[in-house]
Amino acid sequence: MNRLLHDAVYHSEYLRSGQPDPAAYIIGARICGGAILLLACVATGALLGLVASAGRAMTAHATLRRRA
Repeated sequence: MNRLLHDAVYHSEYLRSGQPDPAAYIIGARICGGAILLLACVATGALLGLVASAGRAMTAHATLRRRA
């Protein structure tokens, strides 16, 4: 954490945020970053599931049309 405190980006954002403790700011920034990454992965999985479901439905429909 000491390494991040001396990082120019973290230091400038910490000063701009008005947080009283730099460690709290760094931990909060890491938690928010992780939450955003997690939500992005869930959204990507949902989109891939939707595409797979649509592809399966189209395949089933095409198979039924061929049998008829």
